Amino acid sequence: MRVEIIKKYDGRELKEIMEIMAKKYDKIENLMQRVETNKCRNPREVDDYMVWDSLLNGAEYERKTIISMYEFFKYISPKRMELLSYLIQSGCPQSIRALSEKLRRNYKNVYDDLIALERFGLIRMERVGRRRIPRALADTIVISLK
Repeated sequence: MRVEIIKKYDGRELKEIMEIMAKKYDKIENLMQRVETNKCRNPREVDDYMVWDSLLNGAEYERKTIISMYEFFKYISPKRMELLSYLIQSGCPQSIRALSEKLRRNYKNVYDDLIALERFGLIRMERVGRRRIPRALADTIVISLK
């Protein structure tokens, strides 16, 4: 039994990924030379090259994480699942306080659940001024009994 957490990246997110690659390596040709000519031993650089090259050629990008069902349900309570589901369906809230009000839950409990979901890699807390805004890193969660 396993759980698949799937995130499909939209155009804005793909542009951000390519900008990060450009800051890190300057040009794809530089990275290509490091990977192909220098017999790169760094698997991260090989992965970066493959992703960047694919994105430049118009590929869609999807990240899939597979974990055991036991591990998933060890950390994901029904309230955390409700919170994650709301973030996936509704997008980013204005603030954690607005999110807690929308879900009719205590602010501290929502905040604690968001921190747990962030540690588990299901959301990212983005800083906007003094606020922290939760953003879902999953589009789909598939539970498989295989």
